[in-house]
Amino acid sequence: MDFDASLLVIMAIFWATYLVVRVFLIGPVMKMLRERDSEIVTAEETFDRARAEVEARIEAQREKLKEARAEAVARRDQVRREAQQARERMVAEARQEADAELQQALASLEAETAEQRRALEGRAERLAAEMTSKLMGAPS
Repeated sequence: MDFDASLLVIMAIFWATYLVVRVFLIGPVMKMLRERDSEIVTAEETFDRARAEVEARIEAQREKLKEARAEAVARRDQVRREAQQARERMVAEARQEADAELQQALASLEAETAEQRRALEGRAERLAAEMTSKLMGAPS
């Protein structure tokens, strides 16, 4: 058996090429892929934190909106109650004024009725006296 040195040269070239490819191609590519994976994980974590922060802000805004709605409802109810009380006060005042005017009109009417009765009684007495004197034959 003759020893063929070409096999050793081919193996040396293969291992030299393998080392060059591993050092200058596979190594940097693998390093770049690990860095990319690391950046992806970092980006996902950043995204998750940002999303959680946005959701927290949205929830805070919802709470503020809920409080504002409750405050608006309370304010509206208060204004409604105040308006109702003002209306009731105005109705009571108008009723008092109407009652006062009615009492004044009744008093005026009673006074006028009494005056008219006195006048009628006086006329009735004069008429009775006149009729009595005519019936009795006295000259008028």
